[in-house]
Amino acid sequence: MLLDSHEISIQQLKKILNEKEQFILLQGNVNSGKSKLVTCLLDSCDDSSIEYLTFHKNEINDDDYSPFIKASRQSTGPFTQEIKQLFNGNMEKDYSAIQVIIQFISSIYSVKNNKNSTPFFKCEEEAFLSSINNKMYYKIAKEMLRELNQKKGLKKFLKKKNFRDSLTKVMEKRTYIFFFEEINTWDENSLILVKKLIDYGEETYPLINQSKIIFTLSNNIELSTTKKQLIQTIIKKCSAKKIDMTPLSKKDLETLIFEYSTLSMEQVTEHEVIEVLQQTSADNLEELPYMIQEIEEIITDKSISFEGESALYNALRDKLNTSSLSSEKSEEMLEYASLLGNTFSRREISMVSNLTSDEFQSIVNKVIDLRILRERPHNSYMFATTFFQELFKTRAFIKRNEYHEKLEKIVAQLYPHNYLRRANYLFQVKDKEKETERLYFLGALSDLRNNLEIHSEIKENLTLENLNLLEQFEKVYDYLNKNDYSSTIRVLEIIDKKTGEMTQKIEIALLLALAYSKRIVNEDRLKAVNILEKYIINQELEVNFPDVYERLSMRLMIIYVHAGRLTNAQEIGERLLTFFSNYPNDNIDILIKKNTLFRISNAIHKEEVALEMTKQAKEFFLENQNYTGGLIHTFNALTNYASSQLINGLYEDSFTTSNQIKKFIAIHPNVVFPRQHIWKNNYYLSGYLSKQLHASECREKLKGLVKELPINAERLFIVSNLSIFNALMDDFNAAIKLLNDENKIQVITKDMEGKYNFRVQYNLAVYSYLNGSSENGVERIEKHINILEQSNDIEKVYELRRAKLILKKMKNKESTYSGFQWLHVLTKETAEHTLTRTCEDYKKLGFMFTSLSNWDI
Repeated sequence: MLLDSHEISIQQLKKILNEKEQFILLQGNVNSGKSKLVTCLLDSCDDSSIEYLTFHKNEINDDDYSPFIKASRQSTGPFTQEIKQLFNGNMEKDYSAIQVIIQFISSIYSVKNNKNSTPFFKCEEEAFLSSINNKMYYKIAKEMLRELNQKKGLKKFLKKKNFRDSLTKVMEKRTYIFFFEEINTWDENSLILVKKLIDYGEETYPLINQSKIIFTLSNNIELSTTKKQLIQTIIKKCSAKKIDMTPLSKKDLETLIFEYSTLSMEQVTEHEVIEVLQQTSADNLEELPYMIQEIEEIITDKSISFEGESALYNALRDKLNTSSLSSEKSEEMLEYASLLGNTFSRREISMVSNLTSDEFQSIVNKVIDLRILRERPHNSYMFATTFFQELFKTRAFIKRNEYHEKLEKIVAQLYPHNYLRRANYLFQVKDKEKETERLYFLGALSDLRNNLEIHSEIKENLTLENLNLLEQFEKVYDYLNKNDYSSTIRVLEIIDKKTGEMTQKIEIALLLALAYSKRIVNEDRLKAVNILEKYIINQELEVNFPDVYERLSMRLMIIYVHAGRLTNAQEIGERLLTFFSNYPNDNIDILIKKNTLFRISNAIHKEEVALEMTKQAKEFFLENQNYTGGLIHTFNALTNYASSQLINGLYEDSFTTSNQIKKFIAIHPNVVFPRQHIWKNNYYLSGYLSKQLHASECREKLKGLVKELPINAERLFIVSNLSIFNALMDDFNAAIKLLNDENKIQVITKDMEGKYNFRVQYNLAVYSYLNGSSENGVERIEKHINILEQSNDIEKVYELRRAKLILKKMKNKESTYSGFQWLHVLTKETAEHTLTRTCEDYKKLGFMFTSLSNWDI
């Protein structure tokens, strides 16, 4: 229903839309009808050349860029997946705005033309192109699709003069309106993106420059200083034409009263109902029906007497005292709820209230019947009116220290990684400055780990000393992203001398251990173990900093593997599963951590077990890509699943998964996926073993990979694989030289992990034998068996069996083999057998291939 006051505002908006103004700001109170007004106007427009797209915050998912993610879901075309996944912070920050434009551009070449909905691609690329009859549209669309498949191709394409000229011609025939709804509720990164679009629209984004943008903004919402400044900057920068929502008139309120109640005009006048609504409702159309029904109930209650000017207002307030909610538990629950926010989850409020399930349900049923709370989707509730929330918030003020401190503890239990929310609660507690500062700093480091801009609210609450420390951590993450471990260690050792705070020390230790563990040098791996072991025994961590404890445990587990201490690693893995079981099954933060543990399961579990666990992780992350860091998690899970498939003899399946990774990277060209040499290595191995790729092709590709890598453990593995492809092409001398040269560079004297020396020794033994030096081959295999028997490696049983079988073959001096024949010297590769291959078949190959996994967390 459009009220009289809305008709006035809609006419103002309509008039401005018909003028040359590009940016329009419609402002008013929360839920005062701003969005409905804009949508009604655009839907009712008779002009078929007008297209519009709405951007608004996702109620459930509060991640960065959620307005853009939600808007992208209105599309089902070839660009949908790309847009939907890109706005979670995992991108080159200076390039992020370009991706939004893909969504906008796609509307120009739409097959469908319906003025009441935003048109988008409804078919796949080939069918889409064939459906375009207009030659100019076809040429632009084809070139755009081609450019999209190239890294940074779209940015280059958008700047091309012929595209800009063609786009201008198209724009002359259509009007594009982008509705940025309630920008005061948006996350800061989305606001920064809007500012970027406006700043560079004329130069880089012609579609934005030639479109109209409508903003709506609520006046009565508290904002952080930074968000307030961002919004002010955006509005000032674009010189937006401002329209203030016309307040609800007495006639409007009368209309609503008679719509939602049976009150007579006499009762309305006698009890000053309109005046009370003007005093309490703030024109909130979502809450007004509840207020009106509440007022009707009070007026018709014969036991209530009304005296004085504010009689009805006081009766409304006093109802809470005279109701059946007078128990201390009921009041406390609602006071906590008022501090949790307008909307809150069932789990949060039940835990913080310390109620039994029956007590909680009984109170909730009563307050819903009394229209104080109302149910929301996803097991959540909200206050029926802001008026009620403010009343309980006023009551809670007396116990604010106790309440906010308990709220922080509950959030720490449920969402230990939500540092900003925890810090904001603790900020309200007296004498908790040190603890609050610690949480803000941990929040900043969490943003760095997830490749996000550090939240401005965090920076605003850090001391100068910690801001300087944070700059040093930013350098560390920059070096880590470049695989520059020496510089990483150098900066961390400087930082370590500047802080004595425990959680900061642990963060430094985690990063130092990571950098040291990337080296094969035994002393460095021992350092990594020693650095973390001194912290893991701290019992305070698991209780007070479960988030830090979990990351410390997972990192130490992997470092134990690198140090050859498999039993210790498995013990930590079991402890972590027990630790995760203490959390609710639907806690997404914990599910991400649990599936991260499954993703790296091939570090500590046998091949068959790891195959199922990595599969579970892969499926989980594919379904949960929209959470912060979701794309990186998905990429790593696919990488490790392909590795597990390869080790289990599922070569064809592994190659299929590797191709899935290849496509996944292609549709996210601006996400910096880590350590891509790992999946590429597995791609070439599975491609060859499944007879999809030729040995010569794999050899050339692996050569390229080796050139890109610094001296580290993974390079040695890839060099070992490269040498095998030389041997498969009967170039045994090149294979021997390659491994010997790399062995000298890496200087492997004693192999703690037991994964490096025995690969080098085994393959060198085979190459020597195949090259005619059978005695040398036998001697090396015997040494290799001795190394294996002293190893703690999880692959030890299989490898010993293979080595002993190979030794028998080498001692049979009557046989000679080519490199290709040697590949299946212990097995028969028949068409039937390919369907029943297992891990044992992979371990019985004549050469020792190395499948790689990413165990970073």
